[in-house]
Amino acid sequence: MYLLLWGSFLSLCSILVSPLVKLLIHFTCNISQYEISLRKSIRDMKKDLSKISMQDQFALYAKTERKINKLSAKLSSCTSARSVQLSKASWAFTITFHAILGLALLVTMWSYGGTPVLVLPPAWTFPLTWPLSLPTGVPGGVGLPLWMGLTSAAIKVLPSFPAFGMNKEYSQLPLD
Repeated sequence: MYLLLWGSFLSLCSILVSPLVKLLIHFTCNISQYEISLRKSIRDMKKDLSKISMQDQFALYAKTERKINKLSAKLSSCTSARSVQLSKASWAFTITFHAILGLALLVTMWSYGGTPVLVLPPAWTFPLTWPLSLPTGVPGGVGLPLWMGLTSAAIKVLPSFPAFGMNKEYSQLPLD
């Protein structure tokens, strides 16, 4: 019974790695205050630019437009740096969680590889008795690899629920 629950738990954890990584990324890789102030400055300057007549005040219009372009370049460099940070953090979290799960699975298989997760009457599993019992060799037994595969398939077939109540869209700034 213990091995049945532990195998199911490992299968569930392997499926929950991606939503957990997204949650951790959501909490750790936030937009900086500097980037927010740049966005606000650009927005304010664009409002000012729309009030300036291009024909009447060309020098002021061009100067404001150059400031907007300079701030937009800074903003794009901040955005690309944040994107790189997000990508690196995502890879680091994913590799770490998969390594932990791999080690847990390795220790479990090493310790309980010869123990069947579930023992059924051999008549129930007649044509598939041998493949179902791998690597245990117990007639009618269900091995841990098969159990984890079946559990993972069953969990993936279940309807998907929102990942920890997070929105599907990634939005940190409200639109004007």
